[in-house]
Amino acid sequence: MRATLQPGLTNRLTKYLRTTQQLIEEGRDAVSSKELGDFTGINPVQVRRDLNAIGFSGTRGWATRPTTSWRRCGASWA
Repeated sequence: MRATLQPGLTNRLTKYLRTTQQLIEEGRDAVSSKELGDFTGINPVQVRRDLNAIGFSGTRGWATRPTTSWRRCGASWA
């Protein structure tokens, strides 16, 4: 069964991926949904909803490690 993505989700996920790749290049090893929202211009609540929709759920009050998050979601770093 194939899951249906919300309209706009793919575009937002692309923004999150680009942003986390940039943060990794800058030496960051963690990012919160608030920071990711600030960097992308997307509400942090929407960031959490989007990441949850693709199978990632973090821990309240804790920043997530960008590389771990995307690998858990099956994203490619190529």
